[in-house]
Amino acid sequence: MAWALECDGVDDYLTTSISNDDDILKISANIKFDVGTIDGDDRLIAFDPAGSCFIGFGTYQGKLRVFSRDNNGHFVALSSSSRVDTGEFVEASWQLNKLTGTITTSVNGSENSATNANSTTYPTTLTSSVLMSQTATSGRLKAQVSTIAMTDTTTSSNSFFLDATASDHSNTGAQPVLVETIGGNNAVGVNFPTDGSAWVDLGGGGGELNIVGSTPSYSFAVPLANVDLTGELNIVGSTPSYSFAVPTAVVDLTGELEIVGSTPSYSFAVPLANVDLTGDLSIVGTTPTYSYTAVRGVVSFSGGACLEIKGDITLNSKQFSGHDHKAPVACFESIGGSVTIDSFNK
Repeated sequence: MAWALECDGVDDYLTTSISNDDDILKISANIKFDVGTIDGDDRLIAFDPAGSCFIGFGTYQGKLRVFSRDNNGHFVALSSSSRVDTGEFVEASWQLNKLTGTITTSVNGSENSATNANSTTYPTTLTSSVLMSQTATSGRLKAQVSTIAMTDTTTSSNSFFLDATASDHSNTGAQPVLVETIGGNNAVGVNFPTDGSAWVDLGGGGGELNIVGSTPSYSFAVPLANVDLTGELNIVGSTPSYSFAVPTAVVDLTGELEIVGSTPSYSFAVPLANVDLTGDLSIVGTTPTYSYTAVRGVVSFSGGACLEIKGDITLNSKQFSGHDHKAPVACFESIGGSVTIDSFNK
């Protein structure tokens, strides 16, 4: 389940302590602006050290906006190519390259850039203490914000990820706290409601599918825990790659699926689960290859591994030829069709 913090654009904002030592300063946010609500020049964050330098990341006339002025007064300004006040969440980012004087905006991966090669004299360290506003008194940003992030490759401890979903959304009687999940550098609200109403439930969630690698762990959230596969699911290891094809099949698991081991031991545990296969299921080892085909068939295992087959059966035991092999013995509890057993070599 995802959440966002609602900022009214009137008098609320967040206080924190942010430093950046990188040559490339970039702030990203998952954020939503109501339709047609961006008018003035407002800020998500501003860096305003002593001297002439000023860097503002925010919005202007419906679009993302970067304004950057270096210590010598050289400036460069740029808006995104598309509007962001659409009433939908967007992946937004604002960036300044202090070495080249290039600024960049990005909306859902679509970038727009401008450069002033003279605007390259900036302090080594940039700091800010306010989010969702230019200062504590002006430049408020009206939006719902789900996450705000910054990566500092020079000083990694400066990096942060503020996450509304990871925060406490209850009626605490105190200002909301936007939780920072990397180093605990939380952002604390000012002038927000204290009854929990500033938090917006975005819905979704209910189940999670984890595919775990060596570094790092990957988590894919499945809203309402419903997985419908009509194509192919690939689980890729180091050696080899494992592929489980589900052509026009429905897999309904109320238990669990485990693939365990490196070289490898496979365990498929499905307690209280129903698997309906109209295609093929192949489990591939090294030597030999095991293939189990279920076409318009029903396979039911219960108790002591009882096998029920509805349809015609052909047992071809010619593959058991050779003086060191014995004929297989098959036991069927119920058969709904004819049975043919081919001859074999003793």
